[in-house]
Amino acid sequence: GDFAIYAPITRTVNNDMNTSWVAKDEINLFHAVGETADYVNDTPYLNNAGSPFVCENAAEGYFLGSLYGTLDPEEEYDWYAFYPYLSYIKTPANDNSGYTNIGSKAGSAQVQNGNNSMAHIAGTNYPMAGYAVAVPGGQQPTLEFKHISSLIEFEVVNKLTEAITVTEIQFTAEEDIVGSFYINFAKPEAMKFTSSGAGYTSNTAILSVTGGAEIAPNASAKFYAAVKPFTAKAGSDLTVKVSAISNTGLGAHEKDLT
Repeated sequence: GDFAIYAPITRTVNNDMNTSWVAKDEINLFHAVGETADYVNDTPYLNNAGSPFVCENAAEGYFLGSLYGTLDPEEEYDWYAFYPYLSYIKTPANDNSGYTNIGSKAGSAQVQNGNNSMAHIAGTNYPMAGYAVAVPGGQQPTLEFKHISSLIEFEVVNKLTEAITVTEIQFTAEEDIVGSFYINFAKPEAMKFTSSGAGYTSNTAILSVTGGAEIAPNASAKFYAAVKPFTAKAGSDLTVKVSAISNTGLGAHEKDLT
């Protein structure tokens, strides 16, 4: 008989630091009576099927779906949204269900195509959360989305006498900064990240560079990787390792930051 599969793909795109929606992007949506934590999941997973809100007009950021329950027009509501849509996220106060990748899976690489490009910093490995507060029950909410991950910019300056082409950058901290996390996004000013399990997060972010142009002597290029937001403790060590090729072969430069 007939057979169909569902294959989620990355649709969201980037134009430098501006992330844009693409038709059929999907988000989780929640609401609560204003200033309460009684979250209602408007995108529940029922009968083995999810109910995301779906982007119907990318230019306007217009998403369409069905509310779970009804709203009181005399009441005010707070709204919470999450991208990418994950059917197992049941609440904005998500500490143990519906893990999300930040940057990449542990041990895998983010991929930048070409020097100075930010096009890759978008899609399901780069989560966002949206908020609107004190919206009257009879009014459609407009949510402001914020990036959850932090962006690191690496400027590589070629101090050699021959041209180089960057192939990979690794950034290592003293805590896990990429991989699969449960993200509690109920309070935008106090995000909480919980590892989804041993081996699923890593303290090293790997950026693979494809199609990069040569960097001439004394010239530079920029590269970008996303990580979980974190504060490096005083006295802790951060390490950046840049791998590049030249006419004389493959080499690496490592820089330690305290």
